[in-house]
Amino acid sequence: MDDAGIWIVGEVLDESTPKPMLAIAFPMKTGAAATVPGFIPTTYTVGKQAKIKVPAGTYNAWKVEITDTMNSPGAVWIAPGVGVVQIQLPGGRIDQLTKLAPTRK
Repeated sequence: MDDAGIWIVGEVLDESTPKPMLAIAFPMKTGAAATVPGFIPTTYTVGKQAKIKVPAGTYNAWKVEITDTMNSPGAVWIAPGVGVVQIQLPGGRIDQLTKLAPTRK
């Protein structure tokens, strides 16, 4: 099994420990989607890669839409080699990367 990607654990109400599910596989591909089961099943759908400008710079990032039955849609933008550069929460709030930590030598 190739474990390259982002794994997420869905919320459960019982005492059992849920298994992580692959929500976003690497390399990312437009249209790829996965639903993570749980109390509120959540679907992660990879959109197109595009330039996004945030306070930390401009990145060519993938937009991943996040949907479930209880909340309005959200999204996360993931830049290769950097990680998350922007998040849009279900309530509409947007958080952006403001600076990168210095690299260690």
